Amino acid sequence: MKTKLMRRNLPSAAFPALARFLCPVLTAALFVPSHAAPPADAPPATDISQDTTNTDGVHDSIERRKRLDALFPGWKAPQWLESCRDSRDALLKRIHLDIGASYDVAGVAVYGDGDPDSGFSGDLTVNGMWLLFGKKWDRPLDLRFRVRYRHAIGGRAASEVAGVSGGVLWNMIDGFSDAGFEIPDFQLVQHLPRHNLEIRYGQMTIDSQFDRHGLRSSKQAFFNRAFSSNPAVAFPRFGAGATLLWKPEGRGFDLTIGTTTVQGTQNGDQVDFSLGSSNFFSAVQFGRDFKLRDNPARIQAMLWHSDAVEDEDTPEGEGVSLTFEHWLAGSKDRLFVRAAWADGAASDTDRMLAAGFATERCENDLFGVAVGTGRGSSGDHDWQAVIETFYRRQIGPSFQVTPEAQLIFGSGLDEHPVRLVFGLRGELVF
Repeated sequence: MKTKLMRRNLPSAAFPALARFLCPVLTAALFVPSHAAPPADAPPATDISQDTTNTDGVHDSIERRKRLDALFPGWKAPQWLESCRDSRDALLKRIHLDIGASYDVAGVAVYGDGDPDSGFSGDLTVNGMWLLFGKKWDRPLDLRFRVRYRHAIGGRAASEVAGVSGGVLWNMIDGFSDAGFEIPDFQLVQHLPRHNLEIRYGQMTIDSQFDRHGLRSSKQAFFNRAFSSNPAVAFPRFGAGATLLWKPEGRGFDLTIGTTTVQGTQNGDQVDFSLGSSNFFSAVQFGRDFKLRDNPARIQAMLWHSDAVEDEDTPEGEGVSLTFEHWLAGSKDRLFVRAAWADGAASDTDRMLAAGFATERCENDLFGVAVGTGRGSSGDHDWQAVIETFYRRQIGPSFQVTPEAQLIFGSGLDEHPVRLVFGLRGELVF
């Protein structure tokens, strides 16, 4: 969705403020030694079956926490914390409930449009998966929920600073807003193994099941929406709806269809199961997993349509998105390529081409670089491009820090044709 943000330049003190934020965390990231490599029987840090198939943010977060625990078997927490965790895990196991929580913080500084501008945000998220009926029924049903609290740090949110302002066509960071308390996911997931079907209905972020790739996460990989989302698709932030995934066993392909109401322009914690809204986002996606030079690869195509939202002055739109990704060397190196077209002005861009590459460093760290270009969907159809790089440093199973940089250039930018963005992200998993 397009957002119109008022431009408010901060004084030249923005850079010292960012420096005070960056220095302690960068020092910890660069000088804390790496820990032992994972044992031979530990699961890989990246698994194409986890990262690219249709799943959701709730599942991803919990599975990532489990993989991190396995990767750092020698990492010991204080005895009192271990005791609390053991008691908690025993209780959750009895009631078939799995919970994960994380606190993410991100800061960005933007240069090239007058005085330097900076902003910081925090995101506290709790994910849950509750198995309501066991597998003995051969049709397990579980409840998945995700609640979050997004807030600005120091009065200015990172997404506001890095938003669609100063002529930039799409946001330089995905999420990290000042939206407050939200329930983006509260859904029932029905598995029908005999028919290779998965049915979801309830409140959901529908983009977690469409148009995915293994590096599409502003909390784990790239900041810029060209790579962490897709500016050429008018995804709602969340809504009430349903999806159906058909994935025949041993066939290597999957088909996903879904529709949801458009609640994404509203801030709030409503969980509307009535589907009473007349504004819908709908999508159909075909994906195929295969081997390329003996390594996993995937190609997927998605068609989408979004109704107009008159209250927000957002027109209808539709389009197609094509994504290819490939794991290059034993799941250590991976790349993705995406091309997208849109008709109408519902999305920020009507043409988008992006490609990214990431490789694991020091066993558990991740380095990535990506390039993208897009054309604005309204006005003069300006073309802009972005180059981004990041280094994600994993410090034990519970903490990571990620410095990153972006270079944005092209037509339509105010005052100067170039924007330089520096960012830093930290995450605590508990």
